Amino acid sequence: MKIRSQFIKAAHRYLNLGYCYNSNLELINTRKYPVNAQKSYKNLLSKIRAWEYIIFLCSSAAFVTLKGILLGKLLNHIEYASYNYFQIISGFGCIFIGAGIILRHHVELPSLLKENNSGKLYAFTSQSHSILIANSLISCIALSLFSFFSNGEVLLAALGAWQAILLLTFTLELIKLKSGEYFTKYAQKLLIRNLVIFLVAAATAYVTKNAIKTALAEVAINTILTGNLLITYCKNTSLPNLNYIKKTLKYIPLELFGALSQYQDRLAASFILSKMEFSRFSYFFIIINIGITLQQFINTKLIVSFSTEEVTSAFRKFRLGSISLTGIIVFTTSFVLITISSINMAPHWLNLDLESLCLIICIATFKGADLTQSYLICRHMKKLALILQLTATTTFILGMIYIYHQKITDLMYFLKFIATWQFICLTISTLIIWLKNRKQETCCNG
Repeated sequence: MKIRSQFIKAAHRYLNLGYCYNSNLELINTRKYPVNAQKSYKNLLSKIRAWEYIIFLCSSAAFVTLKGILLGKLLNHIEYASYNYFQIISGFGCIFIGAGIILRHHVELPSLLKENNSGKLYAFTSQSHSILIANSLISCIALSLFSFFSNGEVLLAALGAWQAILLLTFTLELIKLKSGEYFTKYAQKLLIRNLVIFLVAAATAYVTKNAIKTALAEVAINTILTGNLLITYCKNTSLPNLNYIKKTLKYIPLELFGALSQYQDRLAASFILSKMEFSRFSYFFIIINIGITLQQFINTKLIVSFSTEEVTSAFRKFRLGSISLTGIIVFTTSFVLITISSINMAPHWLNLDLESLCLIICIATFKGADLTQSYLICRHMKKLALILQLTATTTFILGMIYIYHQKITDLMYFLKFIATWQFICLTISTLIIWLKNRKQETCCNG
């Protein structure tokens, strides 16, 4: 027995199995996992979490896309145009009301959360909440009065304004989560909200076939989802001091131009095109929005790197992000368009053809792969970003004035202009960033 126990002990020591025997010959686990194994385990968990984040974000974007596609099938072109007017008011209104606040939160909140100073953080957020409330009240009144005197749909405008306030409240909460690098929680919140809104809007459109009732149902459910957060914001407010106002004002021009650049094609289409053509453009914009959404996903990960890393590393990530986005957007938009055509999901008034498909894919790619504004703002080159944005917006407005003056209402001509303009702007902006980066690298090396 003694010889046998000694043999077993020797064998375990030789094989390095991490076990030993006590005096009663009971096997005891004495294995100490190496540091490398613990690191590998943590890396595996982080990879799983990263995929979880991507899956949640892709699912939330898919519900937004499906909502637009399904409403196009359920509503006629007049009702679909009205619903998209509501979408423009709420989307553009969100950025307009939060002008200066959204961008400043993106830039300054990550460093404030890293400092872990609750006093500074409360002072920053509470002052932004008070500006948000004041801007919201002024914007709602102004928009309602404008709709009334211009013989527009006052109810639709009021719903759009209230939706903009709710959207801004939710956006600020998402920015806080992203800045704290709680990416999975951010994606989960976005997914739940988009899923619920999709179900409510689709069900209402199916039953009523009416744009205003669909918008009303969407706003009602969004109020339930975000109302509690808005009440919390109203409670945690403080009057902004002069220094805070001055800093916020610096971000307003850039953010307003950013909002205009994001919505200028849809705003122009709503004024220039007929309701039928505007409905077609709005349906096509669902596909374009896929590119913009994918850009936001990549931006979420890259913004911190752009802000904190050195020049060479930040520019390398900017370049890789743009190239990756180009490939992903071309594949995704092509797949969605082919699927819509093959399963007969497109509405009868859409008139899909090869030329329009190619133009939509090009516009989605040029818009989605454009990371120049994010890069310039995060690298503290706000003046250059503003100059580029101002130049791009001015050329677009001049082009739209020409189209309007010539009374060109053809959708294909409109899409060709946007694709060409977007490509030129992207090329010039990227070239300027590359030259600026080379100059900074030379200064650092010198």
